[in-house]
Amino acid sequence: MSSVHTVLRTSPLGRLAARDLSGAQICAGAAAAMAAVTAVSIGLTGELGIFFGGCFVLVSVSSALAADIRSLFTPGVLPPLLLVSVLVTVAVVAPQAIDAPGLAESAGVTQRTIAGVVQHATALIVGHLLALGTVAYRIVNSAERR
Repeated sequence: MSSVHTVLRTSPLGRLAARDLSGAQICAGAAAAMAAVTAVSIGLTGELGIFFGGCFVLVSVSSALAADIRSLFTPGVLPPLLLVSVLVTVAVVAPQAIDAPGLAESAGVTQRTIAGVVQHATALIVGHLLALGTVAYRIVNSAERR
């Protein structure tokens, strides 16, 4: 078992995995991940569906897990800001991907963004609560180690 630990500790990927990310790196990584998820979701189905929501929850939790202990504020406030920024971008670039029931074809960017937030409210609530829970868990564990 110690040989595996030695290989992981000395390999470039092992050293990279041992580092936590700063707030700026968390934002950039989450934005890049959500851009890829959004592109795949729209490319395959033409809309933002359950795949988008599930991946949003995973990105929210992963951000809280990857953050440096001094940068835990960022993943704590990131989920709503990330969802709204993705939905605004989609409403501008591919407005037909936000297709909520009762939404007029002539709806503008603001209307489509609000409809998208309402449509993905469950993913937002679950992702944000799990991210906040993860942040709280990491803070408590950090205090116990001292």
